[in-house]
Amino acid sequence: MSAFVVGKPHLDYILSFGLLDAAHNPLSWLAPLKAGCGREAAPDFNSDFQLRRRQLTRDTADAVGHMLLEENIRGVNDRYSMEGEPEGMYAFEPTSRKLDPVQLLKALQCYEYQACESRGWDDSEARVFCDALRRRAIGRLPGYEQAAWEVR
Repeated sequence: MSAFVVGKPHLDYILSFGLLDAAHNPLSWLAPLKAGCGREAAPDFNSDFQLRRRQLTRDTADAVGHMLLEENIRGVNDRYSMEGEPEGMYAFEPTSRKLDPVQLLKALQCYEYQACESRGWDDSEARVFCDALRRRAIGRLPGYEQAAWEVR
């Protein structure tokens, strides 16, 4: 299978699902520390956490979508030794499609397959975002809430 840049409707679907609980429980993740960003002194955990903490809200959806698009383009560029750039800024539009956790998991898998060829994928914010959204989607699967926490 060849890698490609996912379409805007694909990103809109992913972000729409991520915004389901935004009013009372926004999806959040920690942006990875970039290489060379270490401090000489011991880091202040609280300020470091606040600097790296990200949330998906209606106000941040454009920026998060653009971040995902850029990582996808980097993956395709690295895979095929190309040099592409996003065409303008990404602008989020809520999807009219039914938001289903199984479809979201498949959409994330597709996105990650396209983006994972970038040299920085393992340490990317896009990967961390996908992990956070996957955990949220798993919690919405039918029967998940009723399942035992510990199997005895």
